[in-house]
Amino acid sequence: MLPKNKRISKDSFKTLSLQSQVFHSPHWTLRSIPSSVEGFAVLVSKKVAPKAVLRNRIRRMVYSFVGTVLSDIKKPAKNIISAKSGAGLLSFEVQKEEILELFKKAGLL
Repeated sequence: MLPKNKRISKDSFKTLSLQSQVFHSPHWTLRSIPSSVEGFAVLVSKKVAPKAVLRNRIRRMVYSFVGTVLSDIKKPAKNIISAKSGAGLLSFEVQKEEILELFKKAGLL
């Protein structure tokens, strides 16, 4: 899990969704906006994973991956990572590769 100071509050979601750049992969969407403080949030809807156990597992896997890559991030930004359909069926390695590609597209790595 990420430390609380690296997570995004609910208040920031509206501004992020309106002003952010959007990057897509087959199973993930990344919304990013440059900021002086970096922060991350992971969204997994009930359409993607109907059971809470699976939603939380996906969220924890993404947060653990982001925690390992956090030191490699070049420029601080606030980011929201949203899961698309089929994201829960992927292995950890495939999820990791797709999210890494999104970070590269956004210029974070």
